[in-house]
Amino acid sequence: MRYCLVFFALPLLIIACKEDDNNGSLIGNRYDLILGFVVPDEDRSGPTEIFVGRLNPFNPDVYDPEGISDVFLEEQLFKYASVYLAEVTFYDDAEVFITSKDQLVQLQHTGFGIYRDVKNELNIKQLNEYSLTVIRPGDIIYTDEVTVPESIEIININDKDTVTAYPRPTSPNSTDICVAYFPVKLNSPQAAYLFQSKQSNDGPSTLEYAKYVHFGDSGAPAIFEFGGPGGFVTFQWEVIALDTSATNAYNPFGTIGLKIEEAEFLDFTRDPANIEKRSSISVNANRRVIGNFGAYTSSSIEFTVKANMDSCSSGD
Repeated sequence: MRYCLVFFALPLLIIACKEDDNNGSLIGNRYDLILGFVVPDEDRSGPTEIFVGRLNPFNPDVYDPEGISDVFLEEQLFKYASVYLAEVTFYDDAEVFITSKDQLVQLQHTGFGIYRDVKNELNIKQLNEYSLTVIRPGDIIYTDEVTVPESIEIININDKDTVTAYPRPTSPNSTDICVAYFPVKLNSPQAAYLFQSKQSNDGPSTLEYAKYVHFGDSGAPAIFEFGGPGGFVTFQWEVIALDTSATNAYNPFGTIGLKIEEAEFLDFTRDPANIEKRSSISVNANRRVIGNFGAYTSSSIEFTVKANMDSCSSGD
């Protein structure tokens, strides 16, 4: 890859170019990569896992995370590789501990840089603090800490509810479809900053599911045929609340429907120049390290949107 530096030295414009050796990657250095998330017991589908490895300035064909049961962690590792066009490798020589005010649990290496609480001993609770310590040969010690967000809740819809919406034409001259964005209102959980909503529905969407990144309430898009009889659209909805440190390191996965402020935020996170600023990991040695020991809470419900088609037919 070839890059250039531009200097303005009036009356001249000086351009200095050189070839780099990053093999197509968007990063210019190797980084130790520590990544993992603690999730409350009631929200977690399996044992806590931490990844310990490296992010290298080399662009592989496709990175396929292996040996991971935490789907959210798997997605984040994949995005580190794909966003930065980099190679992810792993360490198998670490000792990994998570501590709280009343627990100290050592995680076991299960392969491919994954260290897992195999006995599921950790008790994770909302608004509690947890600390991560990773020790590698040569007395290299990485540390981080996190406060788990308060429980995230959808406050205007209960599980299995049927709610009424008023679809509108997609444009003043539309004779095709009408859409109702039924509001999905959230509480304001402490220690949380960014929310990710994942939804699928039995309507005409061709997407298996869609994800939205937002800073507050969102909306369920129920689609109906213009002038038709209306009907019902059933949504499977999941929302997670990310802590502030996890937000800094978060990479969206399959996200659509962004507002301007969310898009600007995610543009910052994708900027290779900010990769070190996004990290919350500390190390006691002269090493480049990135990543995050984060936390999130989650909530899942099913609800059905019923259409009042008068609003669609009249356009009122």
